[in-house]
Amino acid sequence: MSRKRHHGRTKMAILHFFCWWFVFMKIGHAVRSITMDQWPSQVVSGANITLGCSFVPEIDYVFATMEVAWHFRSNSHWTVVYYYVNQTAQLVDQDRRFHGRAWIVPKELKEEKASLSISSVRLTDRGEYRCIVMDSGGAAFDSASLTVLAPYSSPRLTAIYGNGTFILHCLSEGGYPQGEVIWHNGRKSNSTNYGQQSG
Repeated sequence: MSRKRHHGRTKMAILHFFCWWFVFMKIGHAVRSITMDQWPSQVVSGANITLGCSFVPEIDYVFATMEVAWHFRSNSHWTVVYYYVNQTAQLVDQDRRFHGRAWIVPKELKEEKASLSISSVRLTDRGEYRCIVMDSGGAAFDSASLTVLAPYSSPRLTAIYGNGTFILHCLSEGGYPQGEVIWHNGRKSNSTNYGQQSG
C-alpha cells in the first residue's frame, strides 16, 4: 500500500513539474534565469551541505507568489526533496529519505536565493538535484550532481601461514567509492603487484 502511494506521489510531483514547464514555454516567465551556485560536488557522509541556487527575477515579480521546488534523481526516478508554496513548506509528497533533513530559508528568496540545506548527508543522497523557481509568470530551473564520499574503517591485518605459504589479509570497510590498496614491505617499497584486491 505504502509503495503504491509513494509512486503515486512521485508521479504527481513529476506531473506538477511538467505543467510548470508548459507554462514556462508557452507564456514566458517572470523568473528570467536560474543558476546553481558553486558548491562542493563532493561531500563526506555525515556532513551538512547547502546546495546553492540563485535566480534573477523580473523587476515586477511578487515575492508572495514565489514557489520553490527541489527535486532529486537517483536511478532515473525523480522525487520531491522540498516544496515551498504560498509562503509555507508543503511536504506531503516529500521523499521520506529527506524527512527532517532538508529545508530552504524563505527569507532568502527576497535576496534571490533558493538554496537547499541538507543535514547529516547519507550515501543515498548522491545523485542529481534540480532547483525550480516559479511564480505566476512561469518557471526556470537548473540542475547539478552531488557525490557522497564515505571514509573507510581503519585497516585490520591478519596473517595466515600454511603449506609453505604466508598470506596477509587487509580489511577496511564502509568506504565509498572503491579505494585503491597499496602494500609496502619493510623497506617501504611498493609490493602491491604481489597482492589481490576485492571490492
